[in-house]
Amino acid sequence: MGVWEPKNQDSQDKFGITDHQSAYAELNYYFCGENLKLISGIQYDDLSSAGARVYEGWTFGTSLRIWF
Repeated sequence: MGVWEPKNQDSQDKFGITDHQSAYAELNYYFCGENLKLISGIQYDDLSSAGARVYEGWTFGTSLRIWF
């Protein structure tokens, strides 16, 4: 089992990203409890590398989950 250590402000991942801010919101509609539900979500991401914005955007997703 490994130990998690927080990264400092100057660290980078393997893609050179130094800062990643993200927010996610989700709404669920239950047709039949947990057995059948509609899941819709939206996510905002802001990635920076060395002070320059690499990516800023929104992601939308919807899925129908069936469990039996």
